[in-house]
Amino acid sequence: YVTHWGHWTAPVGRIPAGFLDAAHKNGVGVSSVASIPFGSISSEWATALAQYADLNTDDLAAFLRYYGCDGIGYNS
Repeated sequence: YVTHWGHWTAPVGRIPAGFLDAAHKNGVGVSSVASIPFGSISSEWATALAQYADLNTDDLAAFLRYYGCDGIGYNS
């Protein structure tokens, strides 16, 4: 059985569809982590984080629900 799965080189939120389906069919929650680079934050990351802060939370919840994600976290 897989109890935890991580893919440090994949883009934010990318979890294989088969894992999502199997997890949800078996009552397992699924979450994603946005990894912020160690050290200093580049201007691209600063822009992305500022845009995330301006997101409509209802739209974000709908996006996560649509793709079967039960949560999202930030790892810095």
